[in-house]
Amino acid sequence: MAQIELGVSFWAFCAFAILLLSTTQSLDSDWMWFSLSGEPLAPEGAQSGRTASSQGLTGCPTCGLVNRLSPQGKTHCRRCDERLHARMPHSLQRTWALLAAATVMYLPANLYPIMTTTSLGHSTPSTIIGGVVELIQMGSWPIAAVIFTASVIVPVGKLVALIWLCLVVKRSDELNAGTRTRLYRLTEFIGRWSMVDVFVVAILVA
Repeated sequence: MAQIELGVSFWAFCAFAILLLSTTQSLDSDWMWFSLSGEPLAPEGAQSGRTASSQGLTGCPTCGLVNRLSPQGKTHCRRCDERLHARMPHSLQRTWALLAAATVMYLPANLYPIMTTTSLGHSTPSTIIGGVVELIQMGSWPIAAVIFTASVIVPVGKLVALIWLCLVVKRSDELNAGTRTRLYRLTEFIGRWSMVDVFVVAILVA
């Protein structure tokens, strides 16, 4: 039976991931864009005390620069050339459709084998949960915890948070806009760790 041991490179990679995350979180994006292209001027005719939408203005999702939307339709950021729009058309309907598909596919993704290993004519199917249980039985608790968190806790948490946000998006009596924004940003943040699932196959093969 194979035995998995955590070497120095595993902990070095964990330290690298934490430091990289700290770097991206501490970077001042406004300072970076000012250094690259200088401090921009406000759009011509922009007035304080009025909402951006009422003036035909919108912020760039990439660099944050405020731009004036073109009445013809397509508008690109004058600093980074990102395509701009006041809001994505039918964004709520698209989100509900993707959430429904993700919920339907989540159960078979965890219940059915993620891979089948054939050795000497004997085939052994392995599921994600089965791999976690096997790692626990082998004493590899840290790896099992990482896989369980990335494969079960993070996806379920994202689904629940996004479903709840879609339900209350048009209701102001549930939570204020600031709290909902923080919840969305937290969901977006933890979603970056979902790609840890890619390493599940490599660990199970080992």
